[in-house]
Amino acid sequence: MPQFGENETLQFLADVNVEKTIIDFLRQFGYLVQSVAELSTSMLDEDILNYAQRNNFILITNDKDFGEFVFRQKKMTKGIILFRFENQKAIEKITAIQFVLEHHQDKIANHFVVLSPKKVRFIPFGGSYMREDLLKRIETNPKVMLGKPVIRGTRLTVEIILEKLSSGMTPEEIQMEYPFIQAGDIRAALLYASEFLSLTGEYTIN
Repeated sequence: MPQFGENETLQFLADVNVEKTIIDFLRQFGYLVQSVAELSTSMLDEDILNYAQRNNFILITNDKDFGEFVFRQKKMTKGIILFRFENQKAIEKITAIQFVLEHHQDKIANHFVVLSPKKVRFIPFGGSYMREDLLKRIETNPKVMLGKPVIRGTRLTVEIILEKLSSGMTPEEIQMEYPFIQAGDIRAALLYASEFLSLTGEYTIN
């Protein structure tokens, strides 16, 4: 496995919202990093993805909406690294991305990599990410329940359904509590959770 700073095939495109200290850190260790801010501070999301794809860049961003493009709209890209840090401290983000580059850089390409303060998740790209019937019943919208997966057209989260099932409630009892959902919605919630966990590699940052 290539060591930290030794993989010449990894090139990064840093979104406008990525801190300069992170860009400088990566460049310091020999990585090629193009900043979107150096191209245009008003570049559209789709244009950013297209630019990254054309130039073989891994996109680094703080914007979770890019997940919508690659998983729901099937936009092609080499890879995406998403920071999910509530405090937005650049030093903690640097620690996280350094951990990935030192221990798991072979998993970055063709993955949606989610970095948080204590964990990193690798979600592979591909048309089989979710079955089509599942995608019709489950949706995510950053304006609804903070982007958590919900039953389509509602604010009822997959998380709530799973909690009800784990407490011992039957699907029929859940439908009585929420008469606006169908039995297929409950099955979709279970399938969503099953497929997501089976496709997601999660590692603790230490």
